[in-house]
Amino acid sequence: MMTARSYLFGLVSLGLWALPLHAQTPSPAIPSAPTTGWQQLESTYQNELKKIHLPLLSSYINELTRLAAASRSAETTVAINRELQEMQKVIASGGVVDLSPPNTKEAPPDPALKPALTKAKPERLLELRPASAQEISPSPPNPIPSIVPIQKITWTIDALPKGRFEVICQGAISSLDAPVSLVIQVGDQLLKLPLEKRHIATDPESLRLIQVGVFQLENDVTRLPLLVSLETTASPPPSFLLRQILFARSKPTPP
Repeated sequence: MMTARSYLFGLVSLGLWALPLHAQTPSPAIPSAPTTGWQQLESTYQNELKKIHLPLLSSYINELTRLAAASRSAETTVAINRELQEMQKVIASGGVVDLSPPNTKEAPPDPALKPALTKAKPERLLELRPASAQEISPSPPNPIPSIVPIQKITWTIDALPKGRFEVICQGAISSLDAPVSLVIQVGDQLLKLPLEKRHIATDPESLRLIQVGVFQLENDVTRLPLLVSLETTASPPPSFLLRQILFARSKPTPP
């Protein structure tokens, strides 16, 4: 039955290749508690896969049924029926084919060959949005939109464990006619990042992920104040379009 399964995977691959661009990259949705933006993207992606996989699975099952009816070998018929049961399980579980490679026994690696080092992705620990802020300047409309122009915004973090944290800001500066720095104060620690032309955006669809810096907590903390502001000599000062502030675990810098 390897030939029949290869036929299904070929159909699925062809369907994925033909998927329109807008279906592969769904437009971002404003997340609402308790569902995060990442879960919404995953749900949209799975729904788009179902639209492709279900018709292909139906076609594949019809082909298997035809092969089983035409088979003159008991062994082949058993194998076809086993494949039919597997495909029916796939449909019952949601209709999305798992294309990950099967587990296979591999020869032990040569100890003389060292694997290439890969950089681990930081673990996202905290996500702060304007709607949960204590103070925003200038004052936004009510209800607070998902993206707000700010000169200053404050939060109080309920609790944060000890460790190193990378601060990532999703936003952009509206203009850069004079030097502007994004300043983030976490407790008594200060992070300052001079903004550049690549940080400019004129609409919410062009927001950047800006790595501001890293701070370290020696102990677990509670009720930690967080202040995000702009430092500039421009008059009037520009606005910073802010969607969210992310805290992620930061790995120690190797010696």
